Amino acid sequence: MNVNLTPELRSWLACAIDSEGTIYSHSKSSQPIIVIYNTHKGFVETFARLTQSSISLKKYGGYTRQARAKPLYEARLSKQEHVYALLKILLPWFVIKKQKAINALKWFSMRTRKCPICGAKFRMTRNTRKFCSGACRSENWRNIK
Repeated sequence: MNVNLTPELRSWLACAIDSEGTIYSHSKSSQPIIVIYNTHKGFVETFARLTQSSISLKKYGGYTRQARAKPLYEARLSKQEHVYALLKILLPWFVIKKQKAINALKWFSMRTRKCPICGAKFRMTRNTRKFCSGACRSENWRNIK
C-alpha cells in the first residue's frame, strides 16, 4: 500500500469511498473491510491500482437480474495492514464516511496488544492472539515446562 499519495489522490480516494463505497465489518468482532462498487471499469481499476485491492465482476448490475443491466465491478480491500493505513491517511478527507472510519480505527486500536514475553507491541490477528511471534510463543511453552 503506497502511503505517499499526493493530496489530490488522497481526496480522490476519500471521495470514491464516500460516494461509491463502504467501510463495513460483519460484526463488532470482525475486521473492517473497504469495498467500492461501480459500473465503470476504469473507475474501479484506478481505485484498485492505488490501494492494491482486488477487483471482481458481479454477474448482474445492482440488485436487478435483467439481461440489460450493466456489469457491476467491485474493488475489495481486506488486508488489515492496508485497510488501517488507508483509513489513517484518508481520515481528514472523509465527509460522509468519517464516523465509520473513526469506528474502524478504534477497532484497530483495540486490537493492539503487548507481548508478555518480549514486551513488543503488535496487532492481534488470528495467528497472533497472545504473542507477537512464534518464537515468543515457543519461549512461553519452555517457561511452563
